[in-house]
Amino acid sequence: LPQIYLTITAIGLTAFVLTTILFTTILFQQAEEQALRSIEADAKTFALTLSELKDRTALVASAIASRDALLSAAESGEEPATKTALGDPIKDYSLSAAYVINPGAEVITSIGSESIVGQSFSNDPIVNQVLTGNTISSPLIQEGIESPSIIIRAGSPFVRDGKVIGAIIVDTPLDTAFVDRIGTITGLDIIIYANEH
Repeated sequence: LPQIYLTITAIGLTAFVLTTILFTTILFQQAEEQALRSIEADAKTFALTLSELKDRTALVASAIASRDALLSAAESGEEPATKTALGDPIKDYSLSAAYVINPGAEVITSIGSESIVGQSFSNDPIVNQVLTGNTISSPLIQEGIESPSIIIRAGSPFVRDGKVIGAIIVDTPLDTAFVDRIGTITGLDIIIYANEH
């Protein structure tokens, strides 16, 4: 009898342990799958929100580039006339900076940053694309005094008789409002890093 009792107890304990392991494994797998689905949904939310901001910034650039007065001023290459025709896009469109450039990628007018009139943007791949006649936008890491920041840079060409005669370049910051919006949608604490900062 003791041997039978011990055998039944051992079988019962083995069955209990195996059942516990099986159910725990299933629960962990379900939790892992749920976590992966949640991460995937959050990543898609971030991508869609970033895409929306890129599209909005490109639309702003296109709207500014379509102004006849600005096109004529940019064609003349005169800073005062270009600055007047450009107005205040930072206030009007919540930008961090705007630049009017000539076909050689040199800045005619800059607003929202230190004056960089005459500086060349020829090394900027976005500017080079815009000067070929394309309206584009892309995230960009911008070096700062303390640490880099991430912006969305977009540009749209000034076209006269089928010829590119300059372009407008605009920057939209990925600021706390953008980060807070993502955090509200996903329920996550969001921090955006530029390089190692």
